[in-house]
Amino acid sequence: MGTDNGEIPRPRVLIATNDPTLTPSLARSYSDSGFDVVLGMENIYLSQMKFDLLHLHWPEELLHWRQPDERSLAKLSEALTKWRKTTPILATAHNLRPHSDKEHPLDKRLYEIVYRNATVIGHFSNYSRDKTSERFPDIPADKHLVHCPHSLDNLAPFVSDRVRARAKLGIPDDTFVLLGFGAFRHSSELNLLMRADRSLGSRKRLFVFAGRLPTVGGLRRRGIALARFELWKFLYPVKDLRGFIPDEEIGDLLVASDVIVIPRSGVHLNSGLLPLAMMFGTPVVAPGYGAYEEYLGGTDNELYRPDDAASLAEAVRRISQKDRAVIAAANKRLAAQWGWDNILSRCLPELRKRQGETVG
Repeated sequence: MGTDNGEIPRPRVLIATNDPTLTPSLARSYSDSGFDVVLGMENIYLSQMKFDLLHLHWPEELLHWRQPDERSLAKLSEALTKWRKTTPILATAHNLRPHSDKEHPLDKRLYEIVYRNATVIGHFSNYSRDKTSERFPDIPADKHLVHCPHSLDNLAPFVSDRVRARAKLGIPDDTFVLLGFGAFRHSSELNLLMRADRSLGSRKRLFVFAGRLPTVGGLRRRGIALARFELWKFLYPVKDLRGFIPDEEIGDLLVASDVIVIPRSGVHLNSGLLPLAMMFGTPVVAPGYGAYEEYLGGTDNELYRPDDAASLAEAVRRISQKDRAVIAAANKRLAAQWGWDNILSRCLPELRKRQGETVG
């Protein structure tokens, strides 16, 4: 059916998240793929437009980041069942469960509702597919589709050169810089980072902390973590850049750093830090399991044993002996193979196959 001016209408996708980090690159990729894009989680509960595709992300966001209860789960199930009857649903798997101190008894049902109604479940790694299949064995195996990591290429225009970035941050050229970036949800992650940094010795270095302090755990645990953080800053060379980092300053942090450290004390499916760092070429020290092992194994980046400060410190020492420029060039080449364009080129044909020509 044509529009009033005779043009064939573009298919319309609802990206059902309000996340400001992920959506710019994803929306651009959908637009480049021929879609009109509508954003906003709340739209899944409305029926004022016809959509040709629904793209879901964090199930807990569909409950406004609140703990699930029977009423909210029933409302979500009703909404997604209605969507499923007319619209293919792509669900991207980011986590196995919500980020919280303790698992809620209804968390698993929340994820099951989303995955049961999804046409395709997209995974950033084989590890994500396998772990999700283990946790949700009743979800048909053929729903799972593995693709490459996503990208944050909306940040690419803000790339600085290394000399200018260090000058802006007040970092001397001869200083070895470690970067901690993003959300440190658990005190154990922050403690792991600090223990490893303290064991690195007296080499001229600076730890740039551009993260957010732990949000998971009781007040006492978080209070202890904060006290240790303040003592760490007092005793060691730490540049505290906590708080909101504007998009135009993220590139400066990454290109000014010699390595970004991804601290993990337990098992996680994914981290947005990996595609972010690789896009800017920053060398990575990451835990040796899952998606990190899949994508960084065989590269000059370094892996360590999770929750092992000595292993993390040794990985930093190894990477400090390597040529940063060589690693940066290789990381950028690898990251160029990732991104939402490549993800959609993998997912859209599969959705078309399953739903006929409902997807444009």
